[in-house]
Amino acid sequence: SFRTIETLHNLSRSEAEIFAEIIQFTLKISGHPFIINNQELLGKYMGGVERLMLLTECGLLMTGSVLQRRTVSVNSNTLVFDNDVVYCLAKNKNNIAGELNINTIPFTQVGIDLFYLIYDDIRISFEFALEAVKAVKLENPDIIITANAYQNTENGLMLAEIQI
Repeated sequence: SFRTIETLHNLSRSEAEIFAEIIQFTLKISGHPFIINNQELLGKYMGGVERLMLLTECGLLMTGSVLQRRTVSVNSNTLVFDNDVVYCLAKNKNNIAGELNINTIPFTQVGIDLFYLIYDDIRISFEFALEAVKAVKLENPDIIITANAYQNTENGLMLAEIQI
């Protein structure tokens, strides 16, 4: 879109580099990228809220956070979120339908467009993905989350399956 082209034209080199770094710590629900709004993760992996505020000013991230809810059915696993190295399945502990809540910072449409322009060239952080699953679990104690994570190593593909 013209808005995406205009935003891309107006980004400074440092803003574009910050955006590319932040994508390493991005998950997706149904193809829509988001950042988990968790202060510990934001500080540890993204250099703090200031960098996200800069991307908000650039029109790449939405202002504020959004609570995303996903229904977790009684008998089946529900794919909750993913990126190239981790996907998570959620199941309700109590055998009743429930909801999984994830507090997120979503991308604007321009941010989504730019995300998918460079996403294939970004290496997703394996360690972050597993820590993000644990952070989501802390907010959802009645949900069982199974995280299946993959990482290419010198010795081949590594698989970690964690049930939290």
